[in-house]
Amino acid sequence: MKTKRKKKEPVLRRKRVENSEYDSAWKTVIKIFFKDFLEIFFPVIYEAIDFGYKPEFLDTQLMDITPGGSHGDKVCDVLAKVRLKNGNPQYISIVIHIEVQANAQADFMSRMFVYFYRAFDKEARPDIPVISLAVLTDDNENFRPDEFVYGVLGFEVRMKIPMVKIIDFRTNTVLKEKLEKSKSALSLIIQAQLKSLELKHAQDEIKFEVTKEFIRLCYQNGYDRETRFGVLHFLAWVIKVSDIRKKELNDFVMKKEEANKMEFIPFFLEDAVRKRELQSERKGERKGERKGERKGIEKNAKDTAKRMLSDNLPFDMVSKYTGLPHDQLLKLAPRTT
Repeated sequence: MKTKRKKKEPVLRRKRVENSEYDSAWKTVIKIFFKDFLEIFFPVIYEAIDFGYKPEFLDTQLMDITPGGSHGDKVCDVLAKVRLKNGNPQYISIVIHIEVQANAQADFMSRMFVYFYRAFDKEARPDIPVISLAVLTDDNENFRPDEFVYGVLGFEVRMKIPMVKIIDFRTNTVLKEKLEKSKSALSLIIQAQLKSLELKHAQDEIKFEVTKEFIRLCYQNGYDRETRFGVLHFLAWVIKVSDIRKKELNDFVMKKEEANKMEFIPFFLEDAVRKRELQSERKGERKGERKGERKGIEKNAKDTAKRMLSDNLPFDMVSKYTGLPHDQLLKLAPRTT
C-alpha cells in the first residue's frame, strides 16, 4: 500500500515568509531605535533633526506609495515624518534593502526611485521635501547601489541616496570604533546582524550559544522593556535556530525576566500569541460556548494588537500575528498628537 507523502511547503512561499519576518524585524528596530538608528548610520541627518518633536511613522501612507501594494522580496521600508531644527517638517523615507543570501538585485535603485517619487507626489508640498536612505545588510562586498540614472534623447533623471553597508562596521576602522564606543542597544543589533552572516552555515548548537550570549548581554546592559523587546525580537529572527532551541531560549528569557523581576517578553512572539489563542479556545470548549470562544479569541487578539501597537510595531507585523485587518488596527492604534 502506498503511503501519501506529506506535501512540502513551496520553497518560494517559505522564502517570502522569511523575508516578511526579516522586514518586520528591521522595521521594529528602526521604529524603536529611530534616533540611535540615524545617529549611527546617518549622523548628518541626525544632527539636522529636532528630536524634541516625536517622529511620526506613516504606516497608512506607506501602503499607498508601495509599488503594487507589496514590499517586494527583499525590501523593508519605513516612512517617518520628523521636524528639523530650523522648524521645517520633513519626510524621511527609509528603505532598507535585505539580501540574506547576498543576492544582488539589479532593480534595487529603480524601486528606490519609485518609492521616492510616490512619496514626493503624495506630499506635493515644497516646504516638506522627501529624502530616501538605504541600509544594505547583505555580505556582498561589491553590491553598493546608491544612484539611479535614467536618460534618453537628451532627457536625464538622476537620484543619489545616502547609503550604509552594515558589513563595513566589520572592516572600516572608523565605523568599528564608533560601534565599540556606542552605548546604544542598536550596536548590539548590528553585532548580531554581522554575526548572523558568519553563522549562515554553522551548526544549530553554535547558533544557539551565540544567541544565548546576545540575550545575556541584553539583560546585563539593563535595558528598559521597549528596548529589550526590540533586541529580543530581532535576535529571534536574525540567527535561525531549531524549534527545540527556540523553546530553550524562550525559557532562558523567562528565567532572566523572573530573576530581574521584569514583565515577561515572549522571545518568539508568534508562538506566544498562538499559545494565548489556544488557551482561549480550550477555555471556550470547556464551557461549551462557541460564541464566548469567538469573543474570547477576538478580545485576546485586540488586547495583543493594542500592546504591539503601543510598542510602535509595524501594522503588517501586528496584522500577521493577530489576524486583524488594517482597518481594525487603525481604530486600536494609540492617537498621535
